[in-house]
Amino acid sequence: MANNKIAKKQKVRSGQATHQESNIFKVLGLMASRLLGENSYAKSSIYSERLARGAREYLERPLKTSMSLAEFKMNKATQMGYLVAVKDLIDVSFDQFTAMTLWATGQNTAQVINRAAGSDYSTYLDQSTNPQRFTAGYRAAVIQFVRAVAGENGVIGQFNQALKALTFSQQIALTNGLFAHTYDYLGGVNPFQKIKSNASALSSTNEKVVKGILAEANNGFLTGQVVGEHGQSVIGDYAYRGDDFTSQHDLPAMMVQSLNTHSLTDAINKFVNVTLKQLINCLSAIGLAAFVYRSLTPTNRDLIGVPETDDTNQDKIIDATIQHFSTINNKIDFPETITELADKLAILDLSGTGKSRSSSLQNLQQRYSVVLNNENHPVVNDRGELVKVNYGVFELLYETLKQTIGLPLIVSYTVTRNQLLTEIRAGVYLASRRVSEPDLRLEATLTDFVRDVARYQVDQLIGLVIRGQNDRAAKKQAGSLGAFHHLMRVDSDLQSINPQYGALMKDTKKLYYQLYQSSFLTQDAPSHQ
Repeated sequence: MANNKIAKKQKVRSGQATHQESNIFKVLGLMASRLLGENSYAKSSIYSERLARGAREYLERPLKTSMSLAEFKMNKATQMGYLVAVKDLIDVSFDQFTAMTLWATGQNTAQVINRAAGSDYSTYLDQSTNPQRFTAGYRAAVIQFVRAVAGENGVIGQFNQALKALTFSQQIALTNGLFAHTYDYLGGVNPFQKIKSNASALSSTNEKVVKGILAEANNGFLTGQVVGEHGQSVIGDYAYRGDDFTSQHDLPAMMVQSLNTHSLTDAINKFVNVTLKQLINCLSAIGLAAFVYRSLTPTNRDLIGVPETDDTNQDKIIDATIQHFSTINNKIDFPETITELADKLAILDLSGTGKSRSSSLQNLQQRYSVVLNNENHPVVNDRGELVKVNYGVFELLYETLKQTIGLPLIVSYTVTRNQLLTEIRAGVYLASRRVSEPDLRLEATLTDFVRDVARYQVDQLIGLVIRGQNDRAAKKQAGSLGAFHHLMRVDSDLQSINPQYGALMKDTKKLYYQLYQSSFLTQDAPSHQ
């Protein structure tokens, strides 16, 4: 018992001493800050005030304070930790960055730190005489990195703002330009199928596709595209200008010989201008092609039920589409996350098409969907499942990209569809106009193609209008949606309009019924609005 009390007293004294040392360090740090001309408190206050007034961090929790230059210079273990972090941060994966955001916002569990820290962290930590200060220095660099990308006025915010600042006409030009660029090398090749070589050789078509995808990743259309009168880049080159203590250390040259080859600025710029932009370029270009080939086709019978408004005014359609974009995305069944999209785009697996020794590294599908280890092999969890990439804050950018690129297409389709439906309800459009099935290869732009798809699909359903007229004249019309469903299942003439009626989504079936009723309704069909 006595020994326990002594131990407790020693622990209390130790804690008091640590607290006193901490206070001394704070005082010294403040004095040093003044000598160095810094005012960390003022910076922190201004930063907090900006956030209170509406500035935004793209994180669920606020970032922890990094450290001042004065604090950095006071301890060599801190400086070593910072430099080791810079070395690790020169190659950051998206899954690692998500863990870094957790660590930078206060989650200090071993699991989070293991995922957030690079391979050199544990090696140098074991050699450190002051692991606590070493980790503090390492974490300071991580916080600065995360702040640059996801903090106030960070990269994600800048990219989002640039995309949201585009006018609708600029969005149309961007979407049409991106698809024309992608279609030039992709053609009609299915994005959901892997390219295979025959007898160790690629066909000329597939070789063009492979070269196009690799060029897209390295120097893509979207990040180099300029819009507007002033020729401003949508997502231009990024240059980090925030805190970087890499060159401010006092360590002997021999200690940092292997660490002092890069700066934090180099690491952040590489992540943004190479890693992030490759992802944006690849998934925006190939993702748009996948969206068109899968959803915006004349044979997609559910497309006509996707719009969320019956209005014909373009501005109102834009507003309604933005408001219900998530619902529309669900109707189209387009991948909700970056991982889901990458997982479906088998064409990004170019591992069997390369001629160099590094051809296995060309599996872009795997790179963007599965967590890889240092040997570039997929990581498997304890249940034997592949570990999927957690993109965290980058999903916000993905949502903005989907809306920016997809909005002109949904709106163009909706405007044309609604105008034609209005003509039908007004009794102007009561017979087939013999609209030919549109051919993407013959269209001037993608939005032209989408409008023609709407014309074709509406014309394909004129038989419902005619049948409704005839049934009304014979006084045997289907008087309810349930009766209409039954009629569509058993009547051979109606089945010929769409043999797959039973598989249609609810909103499409409702629209079919509205067309059937259009000649004898006393008022327009109810709007989605």
